[in-house]
Amino acid sequence: MGFRLYQEPQLENPILVASWPGIGNIGIIAVDTLRETLGAEELGEIEPWDFFYAKRVSIRKGILEHLEFPSSKFYFKRMQRRRGLWKMLKGSSKSEVREVEPHSSKGSLAGC
Repeated sequence: MGFRLYQEPQLENPILVASWPGIGNIGIIAVDTLRETLGAEELGEIEPWDFFYAKRVSIRKGILEHLEFPSSKFYFKRMQRRRGLWKMLKGSSKSEVREVEPHSSKGSLAGC
């Protein structure tokens, strides 16, 4: 359970914009537009198996061939005019509420 970081930028008062699909996918469209306009870079992703159910499964002759989970990726863009950092979370699916064991890992999203 956790997340993977591809980069570890210094975080000083970051602004987090989060989106998930909803009516008309407006949250996804808004964050995609913001991400593309700003030229945000991929920061990391949430490992989905403890938070989401699989969205696609392929089983042939009793053997699991493919298991696909929704994605939740973080992006960031350091702003020139303002001291700080924009962070964006784009989730491809809303999570079912699940109880998970507390987990201590090297990384932490507490810096958001």
